[in-house]
Amino acid sequence: MTTARRSALPNSLNAASHAGLLLDCYLSQHPQDEEQSGDAKKSLLDAAKKAIASGSSKDAYQAAFDRWKNSLPDESRCVFYRLQTTTRLIVGLGGTNVTETGMTLHHTYGVPFIPGTALKAISARYARQVWGATNDTWKGGMVRGEAVGEHYGAMFGMSDAGGLVTFLDAWIAPSAAKDCIVLDVMTPHHGEYYGGRARNPTDFDRPIPVPWVSVKGAFNAAIIVNDSRLPKSWLDTAGILLTSALREYGVGAKTNAGYGRLSAEPQSIHVAEADQSAESTVVLVANRKYEAELTEPPKPGKDTWKVDIVFEGSRFSGVLLKAAGLKNRKGKKAQVGNRIDVVVTNPADPTNVQCRLPS
Repeated sequence: MTTARRSALPNSLNAASHAGLLLDCYLSQHPQDEEQSGDAKKSLLDAAKKAIASGSSKDAYQAAFDRWKNSLPDESRCVFYRLQTTTRLIVGLGGTNVTETGMTLHHTYGVPFIPGTALKAISARYARQVWGATNDTWKGGMVRGEAVGEHYGAMFGMSDAGGLVTFLDAWIAPSAAKDCIVLDVMTPHHGEYYGGRARNPTDFDRPIPVPWVSVKGAFNAAIIVNDSRLPKSWLDTAGILLTSALREYGVGAKTNAGYGRLSAEPQSIHVAEADQSAESTVVLVANRKYEAELTEPPKPGKDTWKVDIVFEGSRFSGVLLKAAGLKNRKGKKAQVGNRIDVVVTNPADPTNVQCRLPS
């Protein structure tokens, strides 16, 4: 790389328009210590969030989304769902990229999506573990000597035959793409021990925050039957498995920590995106207490946290004012991801709610 190009790279970070290219390829320098590494990574993730929020590929993505919907077969061979995150979602956390935490983004448009293979996998797992526990036809043959159940093999395929249905990739709704990225953090407390550089973990180990990004918003998913001669009941059954698995198991990484849950609502393929993105009828009430999740700490010298209020299946972004020295419910220093109680003071704008700590 030429000196001129190497010098220009750091200045081009905030001008990037494709989050996928940033996370896959951009690394301005190799930091010399862990603190510098965390700052560099945070800057990169901030830039990726801004790249998606800029909406530079909005029109192209909308056109591609419309082409995808129009290419789906008629409703005798396809079921279509609107998926809404009820907790944050992270797919592709272990994917290859320039940071140690990844995310699955569309190669062309740089927006999040959920691979159909992931949706199929959690549906198959739900079928094996829940339905297969009481019905042999849904056993998955995962235990040594166990035969594959007739219905399970037909639905999801076997080594010598494909399944009867196909789970397509879930596309994020164009109206949700702009604000879908949320900055997140995890803080391993015993890095030396986990890395094999210390014999035992101790109370005075150095915790190291690891920034990463997760997703919120609405997605559109479809399941199609591979043979038009099959009854629609196969599609309905696949839909029940998928919606149950998304609600109870979740998809993606860190599902044991509560990530990856989505609600699913069946819809007509021909429902316009404008109708899908209509504002929720759920509203917040002033001077009422709600549970909020901390999403971004105060800037240096400031005392305002960014929060998400989750209420009746809807998520409202807002700010928590006058929160210097904030503590979580355990009385410890608050961190991103902690949940606390807040009182809404200005619910007029559902995208920027103002709130305070309870008296």
